[in-house]
Amino acid sequence: MTGAPGRNRSSVRVGGIRCGSYGLIACLLARLVGPEGKVHAFEANGAIVEWTRKIIEMNCRSGQVAVIHACAGERSEGSAPFYSVPGAASVASTRNPEIRHFHQDALTTEVPLLALDDYCGRLGEAPACLDVEGSECLVLRGARRLMEEARPAMVIETHGQEIDGIAGSLGELLDLLVGHGYRLRDLIDDHPTTAETYAQRYQKEIGYLLAARR
Repeated sequence: MTGAPGRNRSSVRVGGIRCGSYGLIACLLARLVGPEGKVHAFEANGAIVEWTRKIIEMNCRSGQVAVIHACAGERSEGSAPFYSVPGAASVASTRNPEIRHFHQDALTTEVPLLALDDYCGRLGEAPACLDVEGSECLVLRGARRLMEEARPAMVIETHGQEIDGIAGSLGELLDLLVGHGYRLRDLIDDHPTTAETYAQRYQKEIGYLLAARR
């Protein structure tokens, strides 16, 4: 979150990264939030967590980036199966079991679930911005209170067919955003968009969406 999943408007801003980035996006976010800001990075792929922490340690101020090994999702109880693709293709790791059709060497692990509402509630902080990729619909289901009260801006990389293979849908994701008063902007064209237009365009391909409260 930027500050990626969390916001009570204190001096600390919260941040986020995407699965499989080895902390590189977290390092960039740390530069953006500045020395007084903080990034909270959620990484479900246990195989790269230690590498992520090492890269962050070498590139960021001490304590500026927190790495949480969990699936940001719909609730904070139990676990979810996660399919980790080894090697250079680890960016393809996902909660979608269909990944095994393309990467038969994907390893299945159980990863704790963590809802952003609960995480930020315990933290006592909330983010200015969320950066979300992977299980996008489930992440927002677990962040309804944040959307209603903290109103973070969101940068979301949407995977229409991937969402369908995990849970929810691109349509539900967009309905959640619009229902909480968010305006939508298609970052590929850099133009305002509607839920209907965005869904039609990106149902079967990757899209990049900016959501900001009115």
